[in-house]
Amino acid sequence: MILLSAGNSAAHYLVGYMPSWQGEADAVQYAKLTHINYAFVVPSPIGDGSLGAVENPAKLKRIVELAHAHGVKAGIAVGGWTDLKNSGFEILSASPVGRETFADAILKFVAAYDLDGVDIDWEYPQGAVQSQHYDLMMHLLADRLHARGKILSAAVADGDENGGGIPAEVFGYIDFVNIMAYDGEDEDGHSPYSLAESSLDYWLGRGLPRAKAVLGVPFYARPSWKTYKDLLAKGADPHADAFKDDSYNGMDTIAKKTHLAMERGGGVMIWELSGDVQGPYSLVSVIAKAFGEK
Repeated sequence: MILLSAGNSAAHYLVGYMPSWQGEADAVQYAKLTHINYAFVVPSPIGDGSLGAVENPAKLKRIVELAHAHGVKAGIAVGGWTDLKNSGFEILSASPVGRETFADAILKFVAAYDLDGVDIDWEYPQGAVQSQHYDLMMHLLADRLHARGKILSAAVADGDENGGGIPAEVFGYIDFVNIMAYDGEDEDGHSPYSLAESSLDYWLGRGLPRAKAVLGVPFYARPSWKTYKDLLAKGADPHADAFKDDSYNGMDTIAKKTHLAMERGGGVMIWELSGDVQGPYSLVSVIAKAFGEK
């Protein structure tokens, strides 16, 4: 595992997500990560604070086993993209009973799978009321998880359009923030270097501590959603950012973004690990090399 310091910043994170529905647990380069999050479990849509069943639990158990063998923290990502249909989060977070039930369910899940932490991926709290409820929910989770030596992080949007519902108060009691600096609409693609810069500008400008700002990078293309691995198999240049009608982040842009994240933030987050390749064109290896791995 690497967790290196650069300049006057704190140690750097290399956080990778692994989805339940694709990718092999044994294919991950664990030694180059600091954290891995399994995606996803989902709050019950009725908002009672319970969690739905995790998909492919054997895969989660294997990831935890391999992560811990390499000194890597393993967590569960809760939520995910719902086309802004977030009744589960909205209802449970609105009441003390819902928040307590949710915290209890989270702690039970963490204990059952020997996890090191939780990443809350509510996409996205909207408006002042939901923002307040998010704050109350996250504060309770932080208290309960930290009391047990566990991590609480959050996945957030790249800017104000969907990031404004995250109150700045949470920056003080969560461990770090995974900034989803991709899926934008830009003539240079969905995740150009300029989006990485503007995303860090936004969150740091709102008071997020530099050491907690983890810059997200994509291992997939838009508009096709093909993974980096799939693109290379079809003949894409690993150093480029475009192939036919697709835009993606190749090795050069990933390296450049990693240096930006080291200079201005707390590390790099990957969505998602199954999109990588082994060997000399691995994007995880590009990030690790930029972090200073020997």
